[in-house]
Amino acid sequence: MSVLIPNPGPGIGFPPPDKDVGAYFPLCAPDCQEDTFEIGLVLGGTVSAGAYTAGVLDFLVEALDAWTAAKDVLDPVAPDHNVKIKILAGTSGGGVNSVMLARALGYAFPHPGPGVSQEDLAKNPLFDVWVNQIDIQGLLDTTDLERSGAISALLCADVIESSASAAGAYKGEALGKLGTPAIRSYVEQLLPVVLTLTNLRGVPFSTDFRGTTGRSEYYIDRADHVRFAVDITGQHPPDARKLRPFDVGISDTPCAGIQPWSTIVRAARGTSAFPIGLPPQTISRDVEHYRYRYLTVQTDKDNLEVIWQRPAWEYMIPIGADNATPYQFLAVDGGCINNEPIEYARQHLAGVLGHNLRKADEAHRAVVLCDPFADKPDIGFLADAGIFKTAGATLGALIGSGRYATADLDLFTDENVYSRFLVNPIRANPAGGVWTAGDAIASSSLAAFMGFMCRAFREHDFLLGRANCQSFLKKHFALDRKNSLFNRWTEKQKGDAQFLPIIPLMPSVSADLPIPAWPRSAFHPETIRDALCTRLSKFTEVTVAPVLGIQSHPIAWLIAKMLSGLEGKGVDEVIGLIRQSLQEAHLL
Repeated sequence: MSVLIPNPGPGIGFPPPDKDVGAYFPLCAPDCQEDTFEIGLVLGGTVSAGAYTAGVLDFLVEALDAWTAAKDVLDPVAPDHNVKIKILAGTSGGGVNSVMLARALGYAFPHPGPGVSQEDLAKNPLFDVWVNQIDIQGLLDTTDLERSGAISALLCADVIESSASAAGAYKGEALGKLGTPAIRSYVEQLLPVVLTLTNLRGVPFSTDFRGTTGRSEYYIDRADHVRFAVDITGQHPPDARKLRPFDVGISDTPCAGIQPWSTIVRAARGTSAFPIGLPPQTISRDVEHYRYRYLTVQTDKDNLEVIWQRPAWEYMIPIGADNATPYQFLAVDGGCINNEPIEYARQHLAGVLGHNLRKADEAHRAVVLCDPFADKPDIGFLADAGIFKTAGATLGALIGSGRYATADLDLFTDENVYSRFLVNPIRANPAGGVWTAGDAIASSSLAAFMGFMCRAFREHDFLLGRANCQSFLKKHFALDRKNSLFNRWTEKQKGDAQFLPIIPLMPSVSADLPIPAWPRSAFHPETIRDALCTRLSKFTEVTVAPVLGIQSHPIAWLIAKMLSGLEGKGVDEVIGLIRQSLQEAHLL
C-alpha cells in the first residue's frame, strides 16, 4: 500500500464553484404537469435478495409496457395520463438492479408466464443474472486464488464479474416487439442513475474555525456516490458539454467525454462488494467531481441554507499527482453506510429544499422504495458475550446506525402520505398466517447470502417480487379520484372507486399472479461439501505457501499440519451453520 503525502503546492486543487448550489441542484422543483405523475425509484440493499427486487422491476416494466402500448393505439381501455420514472437510486444489490434496469429498458425482453420457456427467460437479463447465473458453485470456485495467489475475499467473484459484464453488454429484441411500445415514454431517455459507495480511502473536507486562530478542522466522509446520466437507448448519447460537471455520461455510442457501459458496471460491482464476502473494487473518477458536494444547514429557526463543502485538496491530490490525475479509491458495499439512498431521489423530484405534496388529492410526485428487508429489528446482546462477539456486534451497530434514516422510513409507512410508497415482500405462511419482509423470501437468511445456495430460492423470490408488485399497483399505488392526474379519465374508467391506480393494469397483466410454492427442502448443504473443501484447501495452500518457501523449516511444517487439520472441522462448521439457517427459515 503506497503512502500518500499531502501536496501543499500552488495550483493544487480547485476553487469553490463560481455559482450557487441552486445552479446545479435546483432548490425547488417546478410544478409537475397535471396529467403526469413523476417517480423516483429507490432500490435498497439486498445481497442475494436482489432476485426479489429484480422480480418487482420485471413486472413494473411489463405493466408499464402494456399500458403505454395500449395508449399508443388509443385503446379505450387505457386511461389517459402519464407516468415518468425520473431517476434511479440504488445501493448494493439494488445498485446492480438499477444498472441492469437501465440497460434492459432499451430493449424488449420476455417475462415469466404461460407458454414462456426457461430458454425464453434466459433472454430476460433481470431473470437470467439473478436466477440462473450467480450460484454458490461459481462463488466457491478457486480460479481467483489460483490467479492471484492471495485471498481477497471469502468467495470467488469471477462469476459475478462475468455476469456483470454480460449484463452491461446486453442486447435484446428491438422495442415494438414482445408487446412493448416503440418508445418507453414512461422513463427519462437520458436517465439519471445514482449509485452509493462506501469509500475506504475517504473524502476529506475542511472548515475553518472562527476567531483568532483561523485554523482548519478536517472531517472525512466515506459515504460516497456517483451520478450517471445514462443513454438507455444507446442511440442518443448526451453532449458532454451540456452535462453537469459531476455527471458521468454513459452510452453505447462512443463520443467525446462519454463513458462506455463498463464504467457504470464497475461502479455497480463496487456498490455490491459485500465486505469480506466479496472483493472490494477499485473506482477511478475525476477528482473535480468532489468540488460539487453540498450541505444543508439551518441558519435560524425557520430557514435552511445550502452551501458548498470544501474538499481538502492537498490530501486528495497528493505529491506525485495533479488536478488532472483521477481520484482512485477502494470501494465496498454502499449499504454499509447508506442502504436506502432516498434523499438522492427525493431531492431530484422536489429540489434540495423542496417538498413533494403528500395528500392523496394533490400528490404528483413520489419516491417508490423497494426494500426486501424493511421489517423487525435484530436485537443485540444484553451482557458481555466475549471479545469476538462483542467486536462483531460493535461493527454491526456502526453499520446499522448509518444505514437508515428513521424519519424517512416512517413516511413510507404513513397511510396519509402519498409522496412515498414502499414495496416489501409479503406472502402466506405455509403453516397459516402471513410472512413479511425477510421472512417472506427464501434468500434472507445467512446474512442474505442464502439465495446464492439454490436456484429454486432465487426463482421463488423473483416470482414473489412480480406477484407483490402486481398487488402493489392494484391495491396501494393509488390516489384520490379528485386528483387532477385523472382529469382526462372517462366516467366509465373511474367507476365508483374513491382511489384510482397511478399505473393502471391492462387486461394482459391484470389476472392475479400466483404466489410461488415455498421452496422447502429444495437445497441440502451436503451438496456443496466438496466445493467447500476444495476452496478451504486452497485457502490453506495460499496462506502457507510463503512460509513453506523456507525449505524444510520445522515451523513451516507445523503450520501446514495445523491448518490442514482444521480444514475438515471448518467445513463441518460451515455446513452446520447453513443447515441451522435453513431450518430457522423453514427451508429444511
